[in-house]
Amino acid sequence: MIAYLDGNFITPDQASILSVHALHYASAVFEGIRIYDGQAFMLTAHVERLLQSAEIIGLKPNLTLASCTSILTETIERSGLRNAYLRPIIFQGGPNLGVYAPDNVTRFGALIWEWPSVFGEQRAQTGISLTTDVPYRRAPELCFPSQAKSSAGYMVSGINRRKAELAGFDDALMLTHAGLIAEASGANIFMVHNGELLTPEPHGILNGITRQVVMANLPDGLICRECPLDPSDILEAEEVFLTGTAYEVIPVRQIDNTLFQVGPRTQQIMDIYRSLTSVIQSKR
Repeated sequence: MIAYLDGNFITPDQASILSVHALHYASAVFEGIRIYDGQAFMLTAHVERLLQSAEIIGLKPNLTLASCTSILTETIERSGLRNAYLRPIIFQGGPNLGVYAPDNVTRFGALIWEWPSVFGEQRAQTGISLTTDVPYRRAPELCFPSQAKSSAGYMVSGINRRKAELAGFDDALMLTHAGLIAEASGANIFMVHNGELLTPEPHGILNGITRQVVMANLPDGLICRECPLDPSDILEAEEVFLTGTAYEVIPVRQIDNTLFQVGPRTQQIMDIYRSLTSVIQSKR
């Protein structure tokens, strides 16, 4: 084998990173887990989805729910970090670089780092801006395993997010293949309309864990309905917000040329979510 990397020819041993199957074909799944005051939020749900994602794309890690949870808990403890982001990843190693390489080993790793607000503390309160003027849409369910949180699913997100930021927006609002509202680059979307909370059905998009938490803990008197949402519905929305592990619950102040206020329902849901993340601290 002859290998070259970053300006130098290297030995086969040094080239091991170039032989990772996941680097070539995105044969990897991952999770993002928030740590609040040293405690993981929704850890079991995240580990369950990680293992389900691996199964969906055909990875076979030597992990159980209990063993994976134990490793991640120890990772948090060893880090000493109080407020952080934990990224477990399951991926196919090498050395076979065929598209289908069943003899390659499945590997598991985790990273943890200190994590501030994605868009800064001010915009976490006042809201972010989105644009639908991005080049790519979400693939339909029959064309992509959207319920796996896979590395492959985020390539389009990255391209669209970059286009949005270059145009002066904070994030991209992606559409489905049929032109309906899908999600942001890494978060689910909700809007308040005529007193109801509306969100796209989770077809072709990831049914986010934060999305599920929000829907299960709504303010009194608020009903959430999953339904198809057309971009024209943006004009009728009273409030809009995004949900995600990294994003938490963050208001949207602008979509293309339409402006929004941080309304009372959004504020209520933000407060409820904040209280839920603080509950885990009291269980220590």
